[in-house]
Amino acid sequence: METEKPEHQNFDLVDEKRLLATLLSKRPHAGSLQASALVALIIIFTTLLYWRLPVETAQLLPASKEAIFGQSEWWRLFTAVFIHADPAHLLSNLLLLGIFGFFVFGYFGFTVFPLSVVFASGLVNGLTLAYHETGTILLGASGMVYVLGAFWLTLYFFIQRQYRFRNRLIRVTGISLMLFAPTTFVPTTSYAAHGWGFVLGVFIGIIYFLWNKEKIREHEVYETSQDLRNMMTTHLQTASADGLEGSNPER
Repeated sequence: METEKPEHQNFDLVDEKRLLATLLSKRPHAGSLQASALVALIIIFTTLLYWRLPVETAQLLPASKEAIFGQSEWWRLFTAVFIHADPAHLLSNLLLLGIFGFFVFGYFGFTVFPLSVVFASGLVNGLTLAYHETGTILLGASGMVYVLGAFWLTLYFFIQRQYRFRNRLIRVTGISLMLFAPTTFVPTTSYAAHGWGFVLGVFIGIIYFLWNKEKIREHEVYETSQDLRNMMTTHLQTASADGLEGSNPER
């Protein structure tokens, strides 16, 4: 009676990869602090100038529906980003602007911040005023802050793949709610500008990632199971050699 020989089983480990580091694991660009500080100083200087200008000149800087869509004074979309109503308004925007500006410039460069973000902030003002009632006046960098924050969180979600999808989603959602969800209602605050800023920031983030996906992925560092086996083998050989030296003391 013939017995069937069991087929040879391959017990070799599958060579799996584990993501260890990404672009965001590196240090930001050396000029990040200077770039973020420069934008903040420009905003401070422009705001102080706005407070000191004669009324008839200062009125040329804020954005209003009548001036932009009725009189085609398009520059107001951008000058309004750099001026603020009072010190509290100014300081509330500078804090997050400085933090997110530091990281966005540090990892994604001048083209994103301040160039694209300033342009997007002007677009936020235009979209906000287009759906606001006549008489609304916009000024302040809050739209820019929301564009920056949403852009950063979107890129974090796509880049940091060493964390599970659910964990990344929880982190991004939690930070968004803590930093950007309103907790009180202030009549002088344009929540529409905040909403448009966040939506536009997410949109720009998705487009940027898809356009630069390959370049971003080049920064990823992986550890394979073969690397782990090699490391364990080296460790065992070192331990074995140390043991042999210890068992042969000098006479």
